[in-house]
Amino acid sequence: MSGQVKSDRTHRAPGDHNNREANEADRVRFHGKSTKFFVLAHPGMVAKWRNDKTIPLVDVVEIFKVFEDNAQVSSAYSEASHSQLDNEFGSHKIEDVICKILEGGDLGKFDAHIQMNHPTK
Repeated sequence: MSGQVKSDRTHRAPGDHNNREANEADRVRFHGKSTKFFVLAHPGMVAKWRNDKTIPLVDVVEIFKVFEDNAQVSSAYSEASHSQLDNEFGSHKIEDVICKILEGGDLGKFDAHIQMNHPTK
């Protein structure tokens, strides 16, 4: 899995994929046992990756973070903690977790105007 992270392209800043609008992103939502998680992806890239796993993850996801979907509580999202990822996915290795979410999650659009929070330690 770690080979999927590398790319022959330089790292792009968020919002710089294919000259698209900075607020445009796909969200892949995964419904876990007790928590919902999501990752942000470049528009159209999840379907391409699902059909061709040789596409590097860096070309698929916006950011190498997994978020807890607690939107029912507020309009803010928090980065999932290592313990949450371990409990749900059996690992907190971000590349492995992202692959599981991309493979088994539901694809939708994301409102980039919603605030993102980092986990409390």
